[in-house]
Amino acid sequence: MFEITIKETKDVTKKIGRSWRVIGQKEVPRMPEHITAESPALTIIIDEYGMTPEIDEVETKRETRTVFTQEVDDMDIGKIAAVINGYA
Repeated sequence: MFEITIKETKDVTKKIGRSWRVIGQKEVPRMPEHITAESPALTIIIDEYGMTPEIDEVETKRETRTVFTQEVDDMDIGKIAAVINGYA
């Protein structure tokens, strides 16, 4: 049995917009019930999230998608190569 698969690969350009990301860190007081002998720190550092500014640049990624898939019991590879190369 043979499986014939045709895939399309192309470069896709998209505008980079806003995104939700870590924009900094801040120190915050620890809740009293979390202060123990093993962990006596009164404050902790946490990540601060926010929206990035709008970016006017574009990003190009290579994307591949399957266009066609078929399973066959027998095939003539020479004929398939001729069809692909435009000789049939």
